[in-house]
Amino acid sequence: MKIKGLIFDLDGIITDTAQLHFLAWKQSLLAENIDFSETENAQLKGLSRKETLRAILELKNLTWDEQKIDTVCFKKNEIYLKLLENLNKDHLLPGILDLLTSAKSKKLKIALASSSLNAPLILEKLGIIAFFDYIADPKKIKKPKPAPDIFLLASEGLSLNPENCIGFEDSLSGFLSIKSAKMRSVVVSLDQFSEFNQADFWFSSTDQLKIDHILTVLNS
Repeated sequence: MKIKGLIFDLDGIITDTAQLHFLAWKQSLLAENIDFSETENAQLKGLSRKETLRAILELKNLTWDEQKIDTVCFKKNEIYLKLLENLNKDHLLPGILDLLTSAKSKKLKIALASSSLNAPLILEKLGIIAFFDYIADPKKIKKPKPAPDIFLLASEGLSLNPENCIGFEDSLSGFLSIKSAKMRSVVVSLDQFSEFNQADFWFSSTDQLKIDHILTVLNS
């Protein structure tokens, strides 16, 4: 099947705000007398805000009601938005601007499939929102990654069949989401999950992403 669309995760593929997320979680949890380490944070890659907090509570053997969860999520996001104020085009990961530019020159459609509710703001600050034909709204899906919902929503938003799309991810849950959506897959990660061997491409850095090579292989 000919590739007609590219669907990207955001954090770890287009930019890297993981440290900002960690600092925001650490500060908001500290206010609740909960210590949160970078090691614990690394286990939660690819989860939505609320799913992240639920996972943290599970790690800490804590139970909160929904109102408390919503309150802490809101406070975390306020801190995160403050940290995002200095984000700009210099925070694009290597090779991404060239990749997007080349994809557009080839008339490929481009979408974002991120669990971040702040994705449109981040794309705006990075100066690349005009490249995107569709941004999937995580509030419209029933199940988060590793379920295929958000990638399927993105392909639907592009008016393309999933098999005509390539999904780009850096997390295991994200890759499993692409796989479940029956899309072609590109993983960019230093993690050594055995599942990544099933990806069509597995790179260690975004500067290795060359759309001509990827299309030549997948369209052959």
